[in-house]
Amino acid sequence: MPSNTLSLLVLATIALFFGHTARALRWSLLFPPHYLSSRFNLLLGLSLGYAVNAIFPWRFGEIIRTFFVSSRETESFSFIAATVVAERCWWLGNIPNSLPNLCWN
Repeated sequence: MPSNTLSLLVLATIALFFGHTARALRWSLLFPPHYLSSRFNLLLGLSLGYAVNAIFPWRFGEIIRTFFVSSRETESFSFIAATVVAERCWWLGNIPNSLPNLCWN
């Protein structure tokens, strides 16, 4: 593998890690204080969900993410699922706000 390709792969991996971390931190803001034993479980669940979404259709990874985090944390599946839905709704609501900045700058 050429060194240029390898350096791009390393940069893409670092960017992906920071993107996952930022999204997991944003997701953790939806939990009340002291509800999470570890934010790392959110990062693992998010990464697992992305991996499953890459293989299976229909956002099946979101369900796996919810199962994974609810099994690692003391919260119920329905509570974790509600935070996943709320995070997705927030994300969808912010797309129209971001598009003008991306298109006209």
